[in-house]
Amino acid sequence: LVPPIQYRRLIYWESVTGNGSLVGVLWPPGAEAHIHSHGHDGVGKSIEGRIEMTFFERSGEHQITVKRREQSDPGALIEFRLEGNIHAVRNLSERDAIDVH
Repeated sequence: LVPPIQYRRLIYWESVTGNGSLVGVLWPPGAEAHIHSHGHDGVGKSIEGRIEMTFFERSGEHQITVKRREQSDPGALIEFRLEGNIHAVRNLSERDAIDVH
């Protein structure tokens, strides 16, 4: 787990009803996001650099285990699900990575 936020988010657009947004995410080299899930479904696209996503699954009431790891190269689509999408993210490369969600 990584206590301080090491990445930057910029909200380009947000719907007036709160049902959607367009967000840019900058991952500096070595930046990580803690284990988390999203409160919505969504899609993203990797624009530059390479990130690794580690997905987890619940293995008990207060326990999770690693389910799989995926690397996302430029052009790759990233899918977010409301249910069962517990994950952590990190930039593996020595250059910035950029996503749009």
